[in-house]
Amino acid sequence: QKRQVPRGWRFAVGGLSFARYYVFLPYVVYSVMALVLSDGGRVRDVCLNTVAVLFLLEVDNLAFLHGLSERVRMEAEENAGARQVTDDELRTMDAVKIVCVVLIPFVVLVGILGH
Repeated sequence: QKRQVPRGWRFAVGGLSFARYYVFLPYVVYSVMALVLSDGGRVRDVCLNTVAVLFLLEVDNLAFLHGLSERVRMEAEENAGARQVTDDELRTMDAVKIVCVVLIPFVVLVGILGH
C-alpha cells in the first residue's frame, strides 16, 4: 500500500528547494566574492574561506536529510521523479547546466575585478 505524501510536506519540500536554489545558492556565490574582497586574495585565506562555505553547504544538506522523517523523505524522493522527462526538457536542462558552469565563475571574477 503506497501512501500519498501530505500536501503540507510537499509545500514544505518545495519551499525548501526554492530557497536552496534561489536564495541560498546566490548567497554562496556572493560570499565567495565578498570573502575575497574583504579578506584579500591570499591563498591561505581563500582556502580557509572555501572550507567555511563548504561547511555551510554540508550543514544545509544535513538539515534536509535529518529534518524530515525517513518515510516522508523517501516518499518525496520517489514521487519527485515519477513523471517522465521529454527530450526537449532534457536539452533545456543540459543548456541550463552549461550556462551555470560558465556564468558562476564569470560572475565571481567580474565581482572581484569590478570592485
